Amino acid sequence: MDKNQVLIRLKQFKIHTAPKFGVVKMGIFGSVARGTSNLGSDIDVVVKLNRQNLINTIGLRQSLEDFFGVPVDVVNYTENLSPLLKKRINKDVIYV
Repeated sequence: MDKNQVLIRLKQFKIHTAPKFGVVKMGIFGSVARGTSNLGSDIDVVVKLNRQNLINTIGLRQSLEDFFGVPVDVVNYTENLSPLLKKRINKDVIYV
């Protein structure tokens, strides 16, 4: 799935499913966002949640994997996130 397909589908997911997990902001980063993904690539998703807890994050990841049919890594963007990871995300992120 290319970057544009992922962004279109992620927008749909954000509208219809993400609110039940408390998603305030959502986007992609990593190889899909850079346009360098391949058939074995996962989708890296960054979120900001209004209800930050492990259950929401796990449920969101599982719903995204079911929706896309590929592995998805979900990173909850918080103040406590490692500066190195923040820099990597900020370099590539495309919000929907």
